[in-house]
Amino acid sequence: MICPVRNTQQSGILLDYVGGRLGPEAATALEAHLRACAQCAQIVESHRQVWSDLDDWQAAPVSETFDRKLYARIENQDAGWFRLPFFRTASGSFGVQRMLLPVSAACVTVFAAMLLRTPSSLPILSHEEAARLDMVEAEQMDRTLEDLDMLRQLSAPSATVKQP
Repeated sequence: MICPVRNTQQSGILLDYVGGRLGPEAATALEAHLRACAQCAQIVESHRQVWSDLDDWQAAPVSETFDRKLYARIENQDAGWFRLPFFRTASGSFGVQRMLLPVSAACVTVFAAMLLRTPSSLPILSHEEAARLDMVEAEQMDRTLEDLDMLRQLSAPSATVKQP
């Protein structure tokens, strides 16, 4: 048998042995290995001790007033987000001054990001280029208005056309 400590694929076999989940053949092979390997034997003994301690552990009894105190505490809690601990003052009350610092820091960050962001995609035009661009836009606007006027004339019902 390959030592489970050295073989990571068989590392769970020691827990299975302590838990009694190994078959009889595998358990016999592992017991033979445990007699020869002190490290595996120590791990098995540690696991047995932990399981024994867990079996002997007794939970402390719950007081008779536990439920009443718990429900009273739940009723006294306000579910608002502003009642979180980082918004309370040292006395435990809600403190606006504690909220001002994070809010103001967020505002300053957003404002600084807006100021520092420069529109690098816009070209810088000379006065002549800007005037020429305005002229082109004005011509395009005139053509568009003429096209709209022509479409209105086409879609208007004709009074001279008679239907048979």
